[in-house]
Amino acid sequence: MASQESPTTQHSGLPSPAAAGVSLRHLLMSQAEPLVELQAAPMGLDVEVREVGILDPEDPAPARPGELVLAIGVRGSAVLPTLRAAGAARAAAVVVKLDGPGQTAMLGEVAAAAGVALLSVRREIRWERVDSLVRAVLGPGETVAPAEHEASGDLFSLAQTTALLTGGIVSIEDTAHRVLAYSRSSDEGDDLRRMSILGWQGPEPYLSRLREWGSSSACGPPAR
Repeated sequence: MASQESPTTQHSGLPSPAAAGVSLRHLLMSQAEPLVELQAAPMGLDVEVREVGILDPEDPAPARPGELVLAIGVRGSAVLPTLRAAGAARAAAVVVKLDGPGQTAMLGEVAAAAGVALLSVRREIRWERVDSLVRAVLGPGETVAPAEHEASGDLFSLAQTTALLTGGIVSIEDTAHRVLAYSRSSDEGDDLRRMSILGWQGPEPYLSRLREWGSSSACGPPAR
């Protein structure tokens, strides 16, 4: 993230869990394996986590109270505006990937000053796993994508088969650019793919460009 403006988060449009949410303590203790590590908790471990947000510097939607923000695609000092903005919005925590042990103290100090918890995941952990973990702990309504239905397994199989045959990565979307299924990959892909998969829809700045270029109309009428 090049600028130092307050970043914002992309919300997936999934139903929010119950207002009470779960405590940060419960979230950390619910891990079957240590995916997420606590680095700072200035407001304690009883802070309520109510939903998941995905960092998107170009999206105008701000962080929400009780939100756990996944800081995808930003590292080091670029995370500092995220921590400050999350604290001002009373978000529950920010999850980051650390490039080295020296960053822990710096980011921890800023998180403490901002009043927001700081969590970290190892560099080799895929963001999809973290997202799935949090949604599973929040409740059943957070574990299923809005477009998922009985045939979703067939769509995922189709995406995976196509990816194997073409040697690429595949996402299947409806006419409103909602992600219905996607292929597995050995790496995390680019930021656009990560945000689309985690949010189950393409980021709005990207969709706006498709509309400007006429790509959306070329693919058919938009969903109503």
